[in-house]
Amino acid sequence: MDLERRIEELETRYAFQEENLRQLDEVLQEQGRMIDLLRHENRELRAQLSQRPSDTPNKLEDEVPPHY
Repeated sequence: MDLERRIEELETRYAFQEENLRQLDEVLQEQGRMIDLLRHENRELRAQLSQRPSDTPNKLEDEVPPHY
């Protein structure tokens, strides 16, 4: 294989790797945004749970069915 062909093959591989890295970076950024959103929602849910009255049943098993 001559030098020119080898260089062309390396440039082609580099271009594909560069595109793959760009796509992976986009996925990582989106996952980071999703993690931030989920953390925020988790904090809100924890705050709501901590504000529940103490006489509210904690489990569905503790609740009396409506037909009783």
